[in-house]
Amino acid sequence: MNRSHLCRVAGILTTLALVLGACGGERTDRADATDPAEDGTNRSEMSTDWPAYGLDHANSMHNLAEDTLSPENVAELREAWRLEGIGGVTGTPLVLDGVVYLADWHGAVHAVDAGDGEVLWQEQVADVPISGTVAITGEVVVVGDLGGVLHARDRGSGEKVWSTTLNPAGASLFASPVVIEDTVVIGKTDTELERDDPDFRASIVAVDLEDGSERWRLHTDPGDRHGYWVPVWSSVAYDAERRLIYVGTGNTNQPEAGGAGGPGERAPIDLPLADGVLAIEQQTGEMAWFFKLIEEDAQRDFDVGASPNLFTVGGHDVVGAGGKSGDYVLLDRDTGEMIWKTHLSEGSAGGGVMSTAAVGDGVVYVGSNDAGAEGTIFALAAEDGSIIWERALDEPIIGGSMAMANGVLYRGTWGGSVLALDAEDGTVLWAEDLDAPLAGGFSIVNGTLYVGYGAGAPPVLGPVDGGLVAYRLP
Repeated sequence: MNRSHLCRVAGILTTLALVLGACGGERTDRADATDPAEDGTNRSEMSTDWPAYGLDHANSMHNLAEDTLSPENVAELREAWRLEGIGGVTGTPLVLDGVVYLADWHGAVHAVDAGDGEVLWQEQVADVPISGTVAITGEVVVVGDLGGVLHARDRGSGEKVWSTTLNPAGASLFASPVVIEDTVVIGKTDTELERDDPDFRASIVAVDLEDGSERWRLHTDPGDRHGYWVPVWSSVAYDAERRLIYVGTGNTNQPEAGGAGGPGERAPIDLPLADGVLAIEQQTGEMAWFFKLIEEDAQRDFDVGASPNLFTVGGHDVVGAGGKSGDYVLLDRDTGEMIWKTHLSEGSAGGGVMSTAAVGDGVVYVGSNDAGAEGTIFALAAEDGSIIWERALDEPIIGGSMAMANGVLYRGTWGGSVLALDAEDGTVLWAEDLDAPLAGGFSIVNGTLYVGYGAGAPPVLGPVDGGLVAYRLP
């Protein structure tokens, strides 16, 4: 689930009923804002699959190839099949070549037929939960677990290829791995709910795709402040032309901080790389630049757990990201200079932006929580951050991401509501209640909506039940 770190906040949130009320408006004229698929940073041609956490390296979450489901017919969606008896699913179900790949909170990885849900293989890879999305290539499936181990499995059979323990001192992999050229890149954090080793250091790590050996590691703490670290909940975006990786960073942590947030929360200092967006040289792991979303965290837990989005506005290549401060910020991709920032809602430990935005047709679609209890979906003009429309919900939006295809925006809520909204004005076109927490991303491929359900919340961080549902037109 990306990376908006569900486990740290979900326990303080309540399950509320959905309110279909909104404050909307007509779409204003916008400057040229290019979809990520067209700006050269992700895929060379439109994919009919959903092969990665963000769909593409830009984390657009926007499937330009989908032409079956639309605002005119999405209300007719019906359940086509369901995979039950597995763990909770808080990663995005990936779809490639007619197969759906997913991992669960029982520590298992599954490959199922996209057409009818038949299980092709399933393998127990860990004895701890897996909260993130898998990464897939032509040969392997890669996944990280909450014990800090990165696993590679044969894509055809599920058999073990390699496993790498990234750091044994209290590490957890809440982020989703991303395959970049011949490496796998992932951010590392701590469990935060235990009293971890005071020598723990969080980082972003690149490992060799073939054997799992470490290529480089960028620590997010300065190295001279033992007992303090900056966790990485966010999954990375990648600009192939610049060979730059972009990722969000968390608030400064320490193992004995205590308080309402639990051990590991809210250190009394702010480390330099906390609460911001970090740009990294892909080949060396060296920092290119860093932008801090807030001047001082003041122990407010204002992480940037959502993953960055890459797109182009008026010929200008930009990177956008949202934080738990309740802000979405747009930055120059080369320098990190701020272009605009829009304040969406009150920030808090359980509030603000806690899921990755989707970008399409000159609009940024992002969810933000008001002090943790109520979520709102906002449509922002990519050119200047102005609010086009907003849709208020009476349930929080936690983890995962928005998803968009053919004029329809999809999102789930912690209360169990699966929503399809008109991307033009935010009208709710279809809703389904799964009666289980929804904290992962959705995928839309060839007229099918894939939805994972079930999630853990403190103090239950062990195995929780869940499943996967596929919806289609009758």
